[in-house]
Order: sequence, then C-alpha cells, then structure tokens
Amino acid sequence: MHLSNCINITDVSPLSNVHELSLYDCPNITNVKALRNVHKLRIWRAINLTDISALGNVHSLDLYDCENITDVSSLINVHKLDLSYCKNITDVSNLGNVHTLNLTACGNITDVSSLINVYKLDLSYCRNIRDVSNLGNVHTLDLCSTNIKNVNTLGNVHTLCLRSCQYLRDVSALGNVHTLDLSECKNVTDVSALGDVHTLDLSHTNITDVSSLGNVHTLKLKGCKNITGVSSLDKVNVIF
Repeated sequence: MHLSNCINITDVSPLSNVHELSLYDCPNITNVKALRNVHKLRIWRAINLTDISALGNVHSLDLYDCENITDVSSLINVHKLDLSYCKNITDVSNLGNVHTLNLTACGNITDVSSLINVYKLDLSYCRNIRDVSNLGNVHTLDLCSTNIKNVNTLGNVHTLCLRSCQYLRDVSALGNVHTLDLSECKNVTDVSALGDVHTLDLSHTNITDVSSLGNVHTLKLKGCKNITGVSSLDKVNVIF
C-alpha cells in the first residue's frame, strides 16, 4: 500500500496488518505503534514523528528525512534500515547488528566504531566522522564526501566508495579492495598500489601515472587531464 501527501492522516492503526506500507509526506503522523508488525515500512518526511520505539522488529524500515527522530536505540533487530537525512540522530551505537544501514547526511553522528558487523553501510555526507578504523570488515562501505583522511584499515572492504573525499591522500592500503571509487579525490596522486583492484574509478582526479594499473579489469579515467601515457593499459578489459 502506498499513501502519499495525505496531510490529514493521523491514525494509522487500521493499517497494522499491511505487509508492505509506504507513507510519503504524511506530516501529521506521530503514533506508529500499530505498525510494529509491518514487514516493509517506509515513512518519509514525517516531520512530527519522534517516537519509533515500537518499530524494532520491522524487517525493512525506511525513515528518510524524518528530521525529528533522535533515539534509534530500539531498532537493533531491523534487517535493513534507512535513516538518511535524519539530521538529529547522534547515537548509533546500538545498530551494530543491522545488515544494511543507510546513514547518509546524518551530520551529527561522530562515532561509528560500533558498526563493525554491518554488511552494507552508507556514511556518505557524514562530515563529522573522522575515525573509520573499526570498519575494515564491512563488505560495502560508502564514505563519499566525508572528511576522512586515514583509510589504512579498509584494505579488506569489498566495495568502497571514497568519491569526493578531499582530505584523502594516501590510498596505498587499498590494493585488495575489489571495487574502489576514488573519483573527484583531488589530492590522491599516487595509485601505484592499486594494480590488483578489479574495478577502479579515478575519474576527475589529478593522477599522472597509471603505469601500474595494467591488471585492473575495469578502469574509469574520465576527466583525468594530467595523464600522458596509457601504453601499460593494453590488457585492461574496459576503459572509460
């Protein structure tokens, strides 16, 4: 069931047995206790929603841009959790067992050390996060447009997005990453350690030397204006 822009809805208790429910731009919803058994629940931009303590057993929960939510400690059993643009969340220490966790643009989060068991983690635009040293076992990690500088412990991450990380310089520890996005990382210049990466995006960077990248399977070099020689790339399967 999909309900959008229903500004007069306040009581959602008749929907308690719905399997999949989407409530988009329904700003006057404040009590969601009746939705505790919904399997897949999306509540977008419910600006007056603050108490989500009853939703801890929802399998897939999307609370995009519910800006007044602050306490997410009860969501420990949610399998897939989207809290993107929930700007007032500060504490995610209880979410370490969530399988897929999206915290995009949760700008007040600083400590993510407890998220070591998350399988897929999106921290893009979380600009107050500095330390990601505990996240080396995350399978898929998005740190796009963050202010991180040290990625030395992330060499075992399978899929790693570091796009537009302007403070990042040293990527020498990332040679075992399978899929690596360094696009728009203007201060990354030395990619000599990345020869075994399977899929590598260096678009719009200032790199000059790609001689070590001959074994990369898929290589993106769009907008790399400083590269002068590509003779070593003759065995790369896909270049664009």
